[in-house]
Amino acid sequence: MAEDIVAKETPPFRGAFLEGPSYDEFSDEAFGRVYKRLEAWLLAKGVKPKEWISHFYEVPDSPPEEGRSEACISFEGSCSPSEGVDVMEVPAELVASYKTTLDKVEKPEDVYEGIYRWIAENGYVPTGSPYAREIYRADPWETSTSETEVEFQVPIRKK
Repeated sequence: MAEDIVAKETPPFRGAFLEGPSYDEFSDEAFGRVYKRLEAWLLAKGVKPKEWISHFYEVPDSPPEEGRSEACISFEGSCSPSEGVDVMEVPAELVASYKTTLDKVEKPEDVYEGIYRWIAENGYVPTGSPYAREIYRADPWETSTSETEVEFQVPIRKK
């Protein structure tokens, strides 16, 4: 896996955001409900979803299970925040990136462990906000796992 991890600059994007499930409530089903709400909101605005993006944050001085998540769907075009959905411009940033298909991921924790090891071994440090991101190139609830491309990212900077 380490040979497939790269440092790269991400392009900026516009995204529609909703608070995701907390870590103690986390499940694919819980995240799926949030994404379906976001997708319906975008489609009602006449905007086509582009990528499904999960952001994960740690809460300082708290146990990991108290972390939080955000669901985001990137899009091109324009729409304004409403109905509890935020719309934000996300700037370009340097990340450690690992691309695969969903069927090859048994435990995301193992993927992140490998990415964090690569970061330490290659002279980078994580920036921490978000501490991790997963980008799905298609709706992971509607696409077979062997066809769902996923990119795991950790924002970084040089030491």
